[in-house]
Amino acid sequence: MATGYLALSDTGLPFHEYRVPESSNFGLPSSEEFDRALHGFERDERYFATNRDELWAAYAGRWVAIYDARVVGDAADLPSLLQSIEGRQIPQGLAVVKHLIRQDTVRIS
Repeated sequence: MATGYLALSDTGLPFHEYRVPESSNFGLPSSEEFDRALHGFERDERYFATNRDELWAAYAGRWVAIYDARVVGDAADLPSLLQSIEGRQIPQGLAVVKHLIRQDTVRIS
C-alpha cells in the first residue's frame, strides 16, 4: 500500500500529490546495512593499522584497496585502482583506499 503525500503551495492550497511506496527508503541503507558497512570499514582500517609495515614493504608508492581485511587491489594511480576493483563484487565506496607514500615532515624553527 502506498502512502500519499500532499504538497501545499505558499497559499495553503494543494498543488501536487504523489505516492511513495511504504517500503521505500529513498535509496538509503537500512540501519542494519549501515551498521554492517560501518563495522566492515572499521575492521578494514584496523587491518591497515595492524599490517602497516608489511603493506608499506609490499606496496610502497602505490594505491591499495582493502576490503574484508585483505588487499583486493593495487595500482600506480587512483583511477586505475578504482577501475580494477569496480567489477569485483565490492560494494561501491566501502573499500578502504590508501596511498602508500611516505611524507617527510619539515620543521621550520
